[in-house]
Amino acid sequence: MIAGLEGVPSAAALRADLLRNRGRWDEGLAVCAQARAAGDPDLDLVVLQFRLEMAAGRPARAGAYLDELRALPPDDTPQALFARAVAGAGELDATLALLERALQLAPDKRYVHTFRARVLRQAAERAGRTDLLLRAVEAAGQAIDCDPTSPDTYGERYSAMLRLALGEPDGGRTYAPRVLADVRAARDLRPDPEMWVDAAIAHVLLDQPLEALAEATVALELGGPGWPGAERAHQWRGHARALLGEADDAAREWRLGRLGALPLATADLHARWVGRVPAAARARAFEDSPAFLAAVEAVLGQE
Repeated sequence: MIAGLEGVPSAAALRADLLRNRGRWDEGLAVCAQARAAGDPDLDLVVLQFRLEMAAGRPARAGAYLDELRALPPDDTPQALFARAVAGAGELDATLALLERALQLAPDKRYVHTFRARVLRQAAERAGRTDLLLRAVEAAGQAIDCDPTSPDTYGERYSAMLRLALGEPDGGRTYAPRVLADVRAARDLRPDPEMWVDAAIAHVLLDQPLEALAEATVALELGGPGWPGAERAHQWRGHARALLGEADDAAREWRLGRLGALPLATADLHARWVGRVPAAARARAFEDSPAFLAAVEAVLGQE
């Protein structure tokens, strides 16, 4: 499909976006650069250059494209409004107002829908607000309707739903199945080891430890040596082992995952599974993290 669009100038942004969806960052950048050098005036190409550089982990280079968009007259194009929203994303109401204005001008701008969902999710995580998480799920659903080919849209929705699931009184059973559906859709489009960890979390929430272990194991295999997500994978493998009653193996996984090094505020999140193993096994697992263990024990004592 991407190759079939080659040589069609008006399709340059679409080609670059499809390449971005598939994780082919530098190829997408080359398409954008070639189209702009040929005189293509589509400002979405500049937006894509920003997004591709960010995805490739080059924020300094990405910022140059953001500055370019903000400097172009007029300043009320969808692309300029998006750039201003990204630059001022710390202020929720103002950022959302800019994005809403951009969508009024161009309801089909897929990246605006996706970024709006991200802004709401990140604000919800910072403030611990369930209402914002629900808005993020809704916004991400709109992004999926607008762009069902992007793993980012599914990723935003399942990330918000996973937060909701972890805080659900019923242990996550309302949202966890929906998380799994979106994870599978996202990784079919652009596989990422983190997605297998997220699937493992959903399976733990559903009391499906064998499935959780399988998902986390695949994540570790895909991530390879030195993968930054390995600790999170081991943490949830530990929770799956705890559900299986394998206390010593759970303790080993928690040590590998450095669970005790997490902020004390997360103790309530993990206490329900840490509490599944005997006290002696908990003490061994967190002998180097007495403060975290004490926080977990305090949560367990309230249950």
